Amino acid sequence: MRKQVIEIYNQDDTTHNAHFMADRQADRNVALTSRGKVSLRFEESETPIKLRCDIHPWEQAWLAVLPNPFFHVTTADGTYELPPMPPGEYAVVAWHEVYGEQERRVVLRNGGTEIVDFIFQGK
Repeated sequence: MRKQVIEIYNQDDTTHNAHFMADRQADRNVALTSRGKVSLRFEESETPIKLRCDIHPWEQAWLAVLPNPFFHVTTADGTYELPPMPPGEYAVVAWHEVYGEQERRVVLRNGGTEIVDFIFQGK
């Protein structure tokens, strides 16, 4: 979540760097020494932010900095479950690094649940 501290650990004996390539806030590029750790914080919500190691270009990840705790990363079989949310109307958004973003609108009643499916197809 935004303003939350992110800790990145280098668990091996090789130097890496964490290069955050953001669109709406300043890029960050920090060294990760052997067995080192870096802590940082993003003040603004933004997703996706690409994270890569400039020393080892095959090492990359994606970061979502969100304004609330209602998010989840899918499991290995593609399922997800959001934490309980207050009643209201919501936009549920799914993002994939290759296939982009899809959004579904949902209205939650008090104590209710909804099933929201997303299908991503090749380009």
